[in-house]
Amino acid sequence: WTEPNIAVLKQTASNCRAYGATVMMQLSCDDTDINLLSAEDIKQMQEDMKRSAIKACDTGFDGVEYHCAHGFRLCKFLDRAYNQRNDKYGKDAEGRTRFLTEIIPEIRKNTREKFILSVRMGKFLPEEKDGIETAKIFEKAGFDMLHISWAMRMPKGQVPEGFICTYMTYNAYEIKREVNIPVIAVNQIRTAEQVKFLIENNYADFAAAGRGMLADANFANHVINGEPVNACRGCYDNRVDKCNWFSD
Repeated sequence: WTEPNIAVLKQTASNCRAYGATVMMQLSCDDTDINLLSAEDIKQMQEDMKRSAIKACDTGFDGVEYHCAHGFRLCKFLDRAYNQRNDKYGKDAEGRTRFLTEIIPEIRKNTREKFILSVRMGKFLPEEKDGIETAKIFEKAGFDMLHISWAMRMPKGQVPEGFICTYMTYNAYEIKREVNIPVIAVNQIRTAEQVKFLIENNYADFAAAGRGMLADANFANHVINGEPVNACRGCYDNRVDKCNWFSD
């Protein structure tokens, strides 16, 4: 990061915290074939991951989230079918998570107290049992939170009758039942009804809203205060060429 980058990020963190918000930075690596990385490559990657977290803390952020989902490099480490490494970064779930778990102590040592560490991951790695095992390892290693999205591919399945959110969102609940740390649910959560349904029924500890926040910058406050939400139309999902974010 250049000095101008850092200046902007410091201001961003300061602005968020001035409004009483907790602000975190999501960290990712580029896409590559992890099976071709040398031990030295992984060591350098880990150094970059550590420095990024520590720098985010120094810049004023309250935590970081490692993006280990959506088929990117970090996701590939976790997937039992993709990761074919025969060294300590493969073979079993402990090995497949080691690229991340073994850097936690140094991050904790060099960040302030209560600095939040989160992982974004999928439930299917490639099977449900793999995701559950991975989630438990991350919890044991000292991560504060898990953000359940999709891994190498979008999950397909049915939700129980009466569950008003998507199957991916239900995946978060299935992980939540297996761990004791907070879990974030995500995917097409755009209405106050969905948010309240997830939180009040203990399906998730946090409901992640993306397009809902774009359609209504005060989405969260409106939901909390029981006020009308300017809802996202979902036109991207319906493949409308020109997306009109705001309803009339």
